[in-house]
Amino acid sequence: MPKKAKCTDCGTKGNQTCFSCEKVGCSTCITTVCCDCGVSMCVLCKDNHNVQCGCYGECTECGNDVNRGDNGWPCSECSQWLCQECEPTKWNKSCEECKSNHDE
Repeated sequence: MPKKAKCTDCGTKGNQTCFSCEKVGCSTCITTVCCDCGVSMCVLCKDNHNVQCGCYGECTECGNDVNRGDNGWPCSECSQWLCQECEPTKWNKSCEECKSNHDE
C-alpha cells in the first residue's frame, strides 16, 4: 500500500491535490471549492480571485474563454471544449461522444 504524502501546510498525512498549483495536502488544508465541478484548492489559490475552478477554461480550438454555464462541459471522451463560435463547425468528428451530441 503506497504511503500518503505529508501535507506541506500542516505536516499531517494527506492525499488531496490542489487543482491550480498541484500542491499535495490534507483535506483540511485543501478543500473542495466548487460543488459543480468538484475541484479542490489550497487556501492560497482559493483566495486568489484570478484562479478559477474547472467550470472555466479556454476553447480548445481558438483559445477564447469558455465556461460551463454557456458552453457546457468539456467532452468526457476527447476533452474538447469549444466556444459558441467554434462548436458548430470544429467539433471532433472522430469522437463517438461528440458525434452523438451532433446527430440530428
